[in-house]
Parts: sequence; C-alpha cells; structure tokens
Amino acid sequence: MFCITDVLVKLESASYSVFQIAFVRYLFGTAGSFAFWTFRRPRQRHCRSILANSVRSVLVASTTIMFSFSLSTLPLADAVALSFLSPFFIIILGNLVLEERYEKRILLSVAIGFSGIVVIFFGQISLTGYGKGAYLGAVAAVLSALTYASNLILVRARRGSDAMETVLLFQNAGPALVLLPPAIIAWKSPETEDLFIFAVVGFLGLGCHILLITAYSKIKAARLAPTEYTALLWAELLGYAVFHEIPRSMTILGSALIFVGTVIAGTRRIDGSAPEV
Repeated sequence: MFCITDVLVKLESASYSVFQIAFVRYLFGTAGSFAFWTFRRPRQRHCRSILANSVRSVLVASTTIMFSFSLSTLPLADAVALSFLSPFFIIILGNLVLEERYEKRILLSVAIGFSGIVVIFFGQISLTGYGKGAYLGAVAAVLSALTYASNLILVRARRGSDAMETVLLFQNAGPALVLLPPAIIAWKSPETEDLFIFAVVGFLGLGCHILLITAYSKIKAARLAPTEYTALLWAELLGYAVFHEIPRSMTILGSALIFVGTVIAGTRRIDGSAPEV
C-alpha cells in the first residue's frame, strides 16, 4: 500500500510541489480519521497524550516532506532503498528509548536485508550516476528514515496509552496544519483527475497508518523492522510497470537478500515457542 502511494506521489510531483501534495494527502486523511474518531468516540484526552501526538505530527510531516522530495529527484527504487535505513534506526532507538533486547536472528536478518539494499543502491549508482539534485534527494531520504523510525518508536512507547482513533486523527490533522502555510505559498489549482489521485493517496495512507499503528503497538519494534524491506520488492515491480525502470542483475541479487532476511525475521525459534513481543 505504501508503495502505491509512493508511485502516485512521484507521478504528481512532476506537476505540484511536495508541500501541496503532502498537505492535500493529509487533508483527505484528516477527513477519514475524523469520521473514524467520531464513530468510535474514544475517551482519552489527557494533556500528555496531546503533547506526544503533537510531536508525532511534526515527525510525520517531516517524513512526508523529505521523502516526497526524494521521490521527485530519485528513481523510485533508489528512494525506497535509502529510506530503508529506518530498520536500523528503529533497532537503535528501540534499544535506547524502549530498552528492548534482541534475538541474534533479528540482528542477522536486518544485516542481510541491509546488505541487499547496498547491492541495489551501488548497482544503480555505477550504472546511472547522480546529479547534484539527486544527492540532496538522497540525504532527504535518509533523514526521512530517521523521522519515520522515531515516529514508530513513539507509537510503541505509548502502546496502551492512546486510543488508535486519537493517534490516527493527530497523525493526519497535525501534519495538515504544519503543512498548511508552505502549501498555500506553493499552491496550484489541481485538475479534477489530480484531486482524485490526492484523495486516493490520502485514504491509502490512512489505511497504511492503521496497519502500522496496530502492528507496532503489539509487537517489538526490532522484530517488525526487517519486514519493512519487503516494500523494496514492490517498488521494483511498480517502478518497472509505471516508470519503465528495468530491474538489473544487481537489483535481483539485492532483492533475494532482502527476501532471505525477511524470512529469517519471521521464522519462529527452533524450540517452537512464540517469539517475544
């Protein structure tokens, strides 16, 4: 689902600024999350919850702006590959903030998955090269990985403290407010077709956030982190289908490593017991 939104954002970035795209996305997401919140009516309205979710709003807005910029300057697979530094940030922050302990196979799976990204990324550079704008996009992708990881760690840290409806509302309405001023400055009246695409991006993003919040509130961050790599496989497929970016041998090798890492992460321990969550 995230890869589909990435494709749509990349398509729209040729005509609209990243601020406008992100703002309209979260505007539609706010409409959906508000309807969800109104239907469920959670009772949690503590000041600590408001503060924590306000911080998350800034992190989400920052992630969206930086990653949207990277999509506008890099090939889809490269932007997604660089953003997959997030599992490393998730593991580091999970240890520093949540004091999570890891099984060795989790660390092994992340290392294998990251080696796959290195193979793909340097394979792309050796063949295509990067311009100045693309290097800025690469930096933005890495920074977006850090803010993305920070957001998920905060979700994990506050599991059980915030109702999902409240988290979703803040995660959409907050970024919309943060992005409103730059979106107004860069505003361009969208065509009807583009407005429909923005709506699809917004509601797909809302669905993705529901799944992420549910997963990271129930399972250790380090265990989920390696599964982030599977999106790169979808990025390669969609990059070929939509942008005619043909996967090369290095891409196939890297994708195979990513697949192996994900399988290791999802395999139960030999004694048959359920993994610690």
